[in-house]
Amino acid sequence: MTEPRRPRPVVQLTLMRLREMMREPGALFWTFGFPVLLSVALGIATRSGRPLVVLPRFAVADVHRFVALAATLLVALHMGLLFMDPYAKLRLIDFVVPFLGHHRPLW
Repeated sequence: MTEPRRPRPVVQLTLMRLREMMREPGALFWTFGFPVLLSVALGIATRSGRPLVVLPRFAVADVHRFVALAATLLVALHMGLLFMDPYAKLRLIDFVVPFLGHHRPLW
């Protein structure tokens, strides 16, 4: 008979670090909140068509597009990790409808 497959220590350590980061409010803000706020601020600042003093118009558009894409990918990564987290036990409907999850309910 074959021996059961043991989890690799590097994979387990990486998963542990990711779970720790997801439970830390400061890390969550700098990872997800700040890029979203930066993208919104750049969008508002350049909406009127006036060029910024520091960056030319094409550079502002590139930075805005990159920050928006990075924030979207990080939010998708966060949702994927929450879905796989055995402690939270979230279902697909919990990501669509707010406050349905049983992990730390609001009320």
